[in-house]
Amino acid sequence: MKVYIKERCADIQKAKTELLRAHFSGDKNYEIRNLQSGSPILVCAQEEVGYISISHTDDTLIIAFADKPVGIDIERRSRKVSPKVCGSIEEWTRREAYGKWLGVGINKEVLSAQLPDNIINTIYYGEFVVSVCGEEVVDGETVIDNSYDA
Repeated sequence: MKVYIKERCADIQKAKTELLRAHFSGDKNYEIRNLQSGSPILVCAQEEVGYISISHTDDTLIIAFADKPVGIDIERRSRKVSPKVCGSIEEWTRREAYGKWLGVGINKEVLSAQLPDNIINTIYYGEFVVSVCGEEVVDGETVIDNSYDA
């Protein structure tokens, strides 16, 4: 799994295209399409070739590329969540990433589910909380790459 972050995006859609180009530095034309469930998937030459999860908060975009289903969420640490919904912003990002990994998004079942700790990783990146849900990890940690030229 590879995770990219782009901060201070004036145009989130353009930033998605830049991160896609940064991840696939080759001749092939990759694109993001949505499955019937709404989950995004990577496509090349009309063939599904991998999984992707996308999240943004304000002007910051994060994308996870993986060979297996993946879910990701990013929020500012300072964002407040209703205690009626979640206990903390960390819990919110974990639930959102889990719902994306399942392909259902955030719903009542995801909000009340027992989360599987073995496939969700939460990290702090500057002022952000990032949670990634998936069976793929890099040496037990999520690696965020912002070294691309975009």
